Amino acid sequence: ALSAKHLKHLNELTNAENDKALEALKKQGLDLAPDPGPAVRRKYEELGKAARKELAGKLFSAELLGKFEKELAALRARSAKKS
Repeated sequence: ALSAKHLKHLNELTNAENDKALEALKKQGLDLAPDPGPAVRRKYEELGKAARKELAGKLFSAELLGKFEKELAALRARSAKKS
């Protein structure tokens, strides 16, 4: 429980710093691309999954890929709940 509390605090600090950095970049002229929408995001996710599978056994183990994809799915599910 204590580590979860510290992790939550660390994530909050990181998000705040990321927001500050993004604002600084915008002041220097950075323009963000518009959200491409759910269909394009799904396509990117499919392309990423295919690329990861192709690299499994070459760049990293299939076991590590499985762990990564499980965590990625959990992260996306949590993120979807927040939206």
